[in-house]
Amino acid sequence: MAVAGGDEIPAILKDTETIPLIVASDTVIGDTSQYADYILPEPTYLERWENFGTYPNKRLADEKISQPAVSVVPDARPFEDVLVELWSELDLPGVGADAIPDADGDLWPLEQAEDFYLKLATNIAYGRDPVTDATEDELRVFRESHENGLGDQFDLERWRAAVTDEEWRKVVTVLNRGGRFEEPTDGYGEAFAEHGHGYDYAERADDSNAYDGEHMRYKLESRVDFYSEVVPKGKHSFTGERFDPLPRVDDVEHYDGTVQAAVSGDDNRERPLRLINWKPRTQGMHRTQNSPWLRETRPENPVWINPRDADERGIENGDDIVLDAGRKTVDAVAMVTSGIRPGVVGAMWGWGRTGGGATAETIDGETRPAVEADGHSDYQFDEPMTEEAGYAKGARRRLCDQSRPAVGCRARRHRPLGPRWWKQRAVRRLRRRGAEVI
Repeated sequence: MAVAGGDEIPAILKDTETIPLIVASDTVIGDTSQYADYILPEPTYLERWENFGTYPNKRLADEKISQPAVSVVPDARPFEDVLVELWSELDLPGVGADAIPDADGDLWPLEQAEDFYLKLATNIAYGRDPVTDATEDELRVFRESHENGLGDQFDLERWRAAVTDEEWRKVVTVLNRGGRFEEPTDGYGEAFAEHGHGYDYAERADDSNAYDGEHMRYKLESRVDFYSEVVPKGKHSFTGERFDPLPRVDDVEHYDGTVQAAVSGDDNRERPLRLINWKPRTQGMHRTQNSPWLRETRPENPVWINPRDADERGIENGDDIVLDAGRKTVDAVAMVTSGIRPGVVGAMWGWGRTGGGATAETIDGETRPAVEADGHSDYQFDEPMTEEAGYAKGARRRLCDQSRPAVGCRARRHRPLGPRWWKQRAVRRLRRRGAEVI
């Protein structure tokens, strides 16, 4: 993913006349937080509370919640705790001793993240039919696992005090399971004992909780908007005119209205190709690029281009190319594939990072070098159009991703290497591993 004009953002973040002070909360010195004056160490996903929202159109109902499982980063604090402390110092309402009202009107404290998330777990436990109480064995597993993972950071009595005695056992039931998940059928235990794995329990059947007849039980069915009441409240930053609240198809335009890429008209395009991006199948968010094992499964990010567009430009699979987006050019490797439509080129987002250890970092005069080459595997993962990693029985497949429109670009061939490309790629890989190549 990217922000339009994102390459201009660092200069703004560095301008202390525009933004005098920046404080970031991050698990790493990231691509954005590296420009902050102060970085507060944020716990990683295994060290903090989180509640994950889901789309309404899904097969079965669920509500997921994660909790601190280990304590690794010294002095890392959840940003919720930082905000609560700041608001308390400013004497703002909504935090402190009597901050959270319950259904009976009694007031509970909000002094740290647990005060909120344990009550959230309680609401999950009592939604629909209440969950069963945790057994003595489940209570023991909960206590021992948190004591082993969190050490002195875990205060069992403090957690228990965030809810009532009656609610606590149900909270443990939810937390031990990482949330609450609807069973695909009534009597799922008996059905699983009969059918085992490999049976679709949530298919269209009379006893399925996923379907109501032939239709999904949980679907996106609220409404369809043909007029937005929010859009016309905004104004074009250059012309000052209000935005059109009705749906329409427009050309891709510069801020002053000049056409960058014609969509509805027949004008000649300034950029004949459209550049799009999509989420890589081997990564989650940008931050998962910090995983060396995941990087090795896809160390390069080739640009997909349709054979028709490639032929017009003399581009062959594996050629080095240059993307010309107007004010900036970027080197890339071409992957010629019918998996992308003519007139469009694209690549996965998440590569090209400068934060998270990808480049050297200097803090208070101390420089930390960039991470070294990964070197976990000798397998050649990065041959365009050859995908043998990650598939059962070594099946070779060609990829085809759906994508979304974005800005325009123009591709041209750059240093056509042909067979020499593979030799030079091998040399680059050896040098990344520290080998001397003569």
